[in-house]
Amino acid sequence: MAQLTAANGRVVSVDAQRYGVHFRLSGWAETFSYPSKAGAYGAVESALAAAGDRPVSVWFDPHPRTPWFGAPAHYDVWQLAVGGHPVRTMAQAREGWRSDNLVAAWLFPCFLLPAICCTVLAWRAWRSRRRFDDRPWIDLA
Repeated sequence: MAQLTAANGRVVSVDAQRYGVHFRLSGWAETFSYPSKAGAYGAVESALAAAGDRPVSVWFDPHPRTPWFGAPAHYDVWQLAVGGHPVRTMAQAREGWRSDNLVAAWLFPCFLLPAICCTVLAWRAWRSRRRFDDRPWIDLA
């Protein structure tokens, strides 16, 4: 992870999307994104929507993430506080990412075993077809 940068300001806009909460802070041109993978998506969305005039401080990755299909770049937020009270700490966000990535550890064997079975069955069908293709068949017609 790169060095994080701090940003402070008041919430200008909040846009809850499928994979994260995108928001802007006053005094910053950047669009910040709290990814849903980091956990507590609903709590972050509620805190930002209810922030009002309270100051919001974030720690974000200074290297923007640019999605496909020409969507604007945004900066991933790793820590968020509203009015001086932490909503999500960096440790909580890391734990959210870690637990979300554990799903891949379970999915890999779940897809690997059927792939091996399909490969073995296809090989056996190919082998048996080759074995019977060399036999002369009796033509009764």
